[in-house]
Amino acid sequence: MRRFVWRDDRIEARLDELDHAVLGLVPSLLTGVGELGVDPAAARLRPAVYRDDQERSAEFLRLSSGLIEDGRKADLELFIAGYEDIAEGVGLTAEEAEAWSRVITHARLIVGARLGIEDDGWEDSTAVEEGNPHVAVLLVLGRLQEALMSALAAGL
Repeated sequence: MRRFVWRDDRIEARLDELDHAVLGLVPSLLTGVGELGVDPAAARLRPAVYRDDQERSAEFLRLSSGLIEDGRKADLELFIAGYEDIAEGVGLTAEEAEAWSRVITHARLIVGARLGIEDDGWEDSTAVEEGNPHVAVLLVLGRLQEALMSALAAGL
């Protein structure tokens, strides 16, 4: 089943119950990120720009974090508005779909960080508990992001 398809000038969402449930968790994931040093998701969302220079990285973060956070908030607002639209059968605009892609990326980074995932190939790792609901959320988000990116690419 193709979860996202172009219909006229919008991307129509064809989501199942699990997709809706996982997407419904996304706003709380993004707004629930804790502080650096406490929540591993915070570090994943604010990586060191200069790996060999902590001081320069901290300065970059100080100068850019407001802009980055403003962009994330704007994307989340578009995500929430789009989620309400698809619940009513209205498709996503290209702008909303691009914001969704970024929001889903951030949600995946948050979940992955909290699971302790550091590298590709984690699906085959014995360190990730089979049956862990957070792993299921991560997999669904990945599937949705891939489907959304395919739809966006088809519209180019």
